Amino acid sequence: MGTHDDSFALVNELFCTQTGLLVPTLSRAQVNRWWQLVHQAGLTAEALVETAGRSAAMLTLGWLGEDWPTQRVVVLAGSGFPAAVALGAARNMANRGVNIRLWQPDLASAEALVQTQYRLYRQTGAQVVDLAELAGETAGVVLVGSDTPLTSAAQKWVAQSGAEVVRIGETLDDLTAAATLVLGLPVADTHYTGQVYLADIGVPLAVYEQLGLYYRFVFGQQYIIPLYPR
Repeated sequence: MGTHDDSFALVNELFCTQTGLLVPTLSRAQVNRWWQLVHQAGLTAEALVETAGRSAAMLTLGWLGEDWPTQRVVVLAGSGFPAAVALGAARNMANRGVNIRLWQPDLASAEALVQTQYRLYRQTGAQVVDLAELAGETAGVVLVGSDTPLTSAAQKWVAQSGAEVVRIGETLDDLTAAATLVLGLPVADTHYTGQVYLADIGVPLAVYEQLGLYYRFVFGQQYIIPLYPR
């Protein structure tokens, strides 16, 4: 067993599972070190996007319920890692025949990870739209992934659509989510909205041990579980 990272000696447990198992909550100062060690363990950004994208698709389909084959999902993929995850989710849902409409505002300046996921999505044959094409339309769910606030025009369309929002990560704008998917571990002092869910992204237990975190595997047979504030 390796040495512990002293910077993780004090970790809050702000959330628990439905059965009362405690889930470590990172501080803002610990986030970069956490992801650094996750990558050092061998989980590349590309691998994480695939796992997280599948989880985001599962949460979205679950939110739609039994009528998911007849529902429309609009995916708003802004920037950063959450956008790449949203694109991965869009591909997984399109492969299952879901009616997907994707909005991505600035592909030319997007990160390489986002561009790769966009190219994969395009191979499903599913639609790419601009906001003008969405005017007057509704959706069963709007899936949002972005590490920056969505444009005011995009936020306005979501508000007018009346659709419920499923969000990947922190809420950084005025769109309140019905559900938020957290990847890896929750982060303190982060604006999560709606019901918070935790996605199993495959981090080996040895990473938690290396950080000195007390962590019991909380997912059981599931890949997504709801979290509850303590």
